[in-house]
Amino acid sequence: MEQPNLEEGTSAVVGGSAASQFYIDRAAFFDGSIHMCTATRIAKNWAITAIHCDPRVGDRLKFYDEARLSLRPSRVTGVYAYPGTSPLRFNYGDGLFADMALLRFEAVSTSATDENNILGTVATLAWKYPGDGKLGTKVGAGAHDNIDNVVGALEMINDRTDDDDDNNGGFYSLNEQLDHGDSGGPFYYQNRVL
Repeated sequence: MEQPNLEEGTSAVVGGSAASQFYIDRAAFFDGSIHMCTATRIAKNWAITAIHCDPRVGDRLKFYDEARLSLRPSRVTGVYAYPGTSPLRFNYGDGLFADMALLRFEAVSTSATDENNILGTVATLAWKYPGDGKLGTKVGAGAHDNIDNVVGALEMINDRTDDDDDNNGGFYSLNEQLDHGDSGGPFYYQNRVL
């Protein structure tokens, strides 16, 4: 795909659009020591992202207020991945599990008057893979078409699964080139994260 001609610091997804509030409420911008990625809150102090983002203790997670990135960060206090996987070793074909890491982050106030409050709800995981050809939504904020997304604009695009199962720890979607670089972002099917 031809690289779009954009000014540095802007973001674009071919065929993409700004994420709706449902996705914004559950997303986090992972500002790591090496990569900018997307994470998804799955519990009060837990998020999920891609292990190849190389998350580390001390890295920052930024959450969203309405349609923009909040200035209130939280610090990663723990990183957990499937035994034997690492940022450099997560190949499905090697019999290793998925490109996935759990992030534990600092406690965040739930008081509406506290400036550290993070609004919104957590994402629900889909415990069963739906199969081939199912329509879902890919959400990402790390980079768009390999252009750094310094403002953390969260964008999304609709896509379909292109695999019968996820037995190898991952699955394919029909359009793999869109949202390229938005590592760690979720694929939602029926409002649940695959």
